[in-house]
Amino acid sequence: MNLTHKILIIEDEEYFREALVKQLSALANVVAVANKQDALKEIQRNHFDAVIIDIDLSGEIAGFDILESAKSKDFFTIMLTDNSSDDYIKKAYSMGCDHYLTKEQSEQVLEFIIMERLRVTSDSVSAEFFKRKYVTEDHTLVSDIISLKKRLRNNERSLLLLGATGVGKTLLAECIHYLLGGTEESFVALNVASIPEHLIESELFGYKKGAFTGAIKDKRGLLEEANNGTLFLDEITSMPIQVQKKLLKCIEEKIFYPLGGTTAVKVKFRLITSTCEDIYQKIQTGDFRTDFYYRICGVTLTIPSLKERPKDIKLLIKHFLTQGSRQVSFSKEAYRLMSEYCWPGNIRELKSVVEELSQIDSGEVTSEDLPEHIRLNKPMQLTANSAKFINTDHISFIRQYGIIKFLLKLEADAAFEIEKMFKNDAEGGTEFMKVSKAYYYRILQRARNLEKNLNIDLKEIKAGTLKSTHRHRPPVKQSDMDDFSSELMQ
Repeated sequence: MNLTHKILIIEDEEYFREALVKQLSALANVVAVANKQDALKEIQRNHFDAVIIDIDLSGEIAGFDILESAKSKDFFTIMLTDNSSDDYIKKAYSMGCDHYLTKEQSEQVLEFIIMERLRVTSDSVSAEFFKRKYVTEDHTLVSDIISLKKRLRNNERSLLLLGATGVGKTLLAECIHYLLGGTEESFVALNVASIPEHLIESELFGYKKGAFTGAIKDKRGLLEEANNGTLFLDEITSMPIQVQKKLLKCIEEKIFYPLGGTTAVKVKFRLITSTCEDIYQKIQTGDFRTDFYYRICGVTLTIPSLKERPKDIKLLIKHFLTQGSRQVSFSKEAYRLMSEYCWPGNIRELKSVVEELSQIDSGEVTSEDLPEHIRLNKPMQLTANSAKFINTDHISFIRQYGIIKFLLKLEADAAFEIEKMFKNDAEGGTEFMKVSKAYYYRILQRARNLEKNLNIDLKEIKAGTLKSTHRHRPPVKQSDMDDFSSELMQ
């Protein structure tokens, strides 16, 4: 690639300096120095299209002196720091800095800022950026994203992302937001399934003081927060019909009224939605409006599952290991088994497993360290085929306690397995089980009640080793039975 632009990085932490060089080297020629003296020499001798300055160099607040020198030559400047002090921010901007980022923020947006500044829009640079951010080498997916960028740029078409749970829809939506030039605009995300139905409307549209009990002051909604930016609505099929209707009107007319408000609010935003459910079935059952669907599906992208891009698994494992607090290695056999496993929970499940494996004492993950279901390539999931799942002990349990108590037992087993899979990540468990967050917690509470009242190991039923000493123990609270039965009837 012919790189005509030049960037200067001033950073005294060697690891972070090298990371910045690697991050930006695809965009420009990069010069990196570690101290104030070398930085001032480079600024005086050369022209730079952008100068990235760490404020705190070796414990000194030397970054402001470098900023002053860079602005004297009218260079574009970005200040990096671990210090988010208001005084630092005010001083930096008063001296003319163009951007002020924490080092944590820089990992997410620095490339976008540089790309926009340098007007670097080539397909090859965009592709490299996406591959690095989304952690993929899948050529088909990368090609789809570049094509998508061209179709969406300079127009107001909505984007619908389709994909299984855990494929990284939020991250992909954020990548698209930045690839379309959204470095200065807001990226506002909401998982619709995680919000109780009666709160979704106020979350999106906001409300005025006194609009309802508890509305003690005005609150801006997410639509207003996303003005001139991107609004990402994950699990859009969980949105109530009445809210779909109101949001459709907002999208078409570009105005809305907050709850309790009489003054219209004008908004303009790019809408990205996603779902892991069959949206066409939702339309057929009347749970999703046809007119709303046609408004959000201007462009549709189906995200491949992890099992469809097995070459990315090793790449993702290494990526998650670099993010952890403890570094370990994987044997070739461990990599092979991890790559052959089908990963029903996709990237989220893989990340959870890698985080757990990184805690082993030996420092090297071998095939013996892998969870049994990964070694055997048999996902931890319930099957709808009763011939493969129900055994004689299950039938005995049903005869003794009834089908409702047996189903409660299965629910408890699944709840604890999924809670373990996602390491208490409620959002991940919610999306995986395709339920609201409130219902997810209710399932876990029922499971814990069952565990207290029924002294049966969660694996005994599945293994067919139900002990006779348990057969006369009350297995579950009556209130949980009534609750569960009513849900089955819905």
